Amino acid sequence: MVAPGKLNRLSIAVLVDKSVSGVQVSNVRQAVNAAAGIDQTRGDQVTVQAVAFDTSTQKQVEKEMAAASRTI
Repeated sequence: MVAPGKLNRLSIAVLVDKSVSGVQVSNVRQAVNAAAGIDQTRGDQVTVQAVAFDTSTQKQVEKEMAAASRTI
């Protein structure tokens, strides 16, 4: 008999912006493991990767906001 709501396995993926200085992937992994209650004997997995985030939209919005503030 299996209890209702039993967790068979937990898989978590975390993406960290590589442009953020001082972020250690290993520290993020440890924090996620602790926060999620990862149990490796159950087969739980945490993957943390540093990737370049696309900031083109943010840059465009900042440019438009700067232009709008000059016209007011």
